[in-house]
Amino acid sequence: MLFVSVCAIGWGSEAVIINAALKEDVSSEVALALRQMTSSITYGLVVLPFIGYSSLFELLPQGSLILIIAVAGVLGTLSYLNYYKAIDMIGATQAMGLNISYPAWAFLIQYLIDRQFNLYLFSLAVIVMVGSIMSNEKPFELLNIFSPSKSSDLTS
Repeated sequence: MLFVSVCAIGWGSEAVIINAALKEDVSSEVALALRQMTSSITYGLVVLPFIGYSSLFELLPQGSLILIIAVAGVLGTLSYLNYYKAIDMIGATQAMGLNISYPAWAFLIQYLIDRQFNLYLFSLAVIVMVGSIMSNEKPFELLNIFSPSKSSDLTS
């Protein structure tokens, strides 16, 4: 529970700190570069010594594995760039709500690839999406879609 708490506090703090930094005329690209640099240094100085540098060098001869890792790194960076841009555009709370929706997208993409429906995974994806919507600052604004007459009451 200690590690879960540290992770949750760190993750939530990241969005709030980035949101504050972006208000001080720092671009989302610069913020991401600083975050990635800090992360790389931390992994290099803290994490790698625990797993051993020899494990890292064992991967180097395996070209296809390195390619997969490189592609995953590029896609991860693009994902973070979009996340930081969302924080800049719509704020930390709403961007985090979008960010936690990835399990539902993963379910959808896997279904499109495999064409196999798993009710358990679908149920979990629905729970994540409901939580994502409820984490929004104003989750009931989404109901405007269903009742247009109430939209003027909520926006005023």
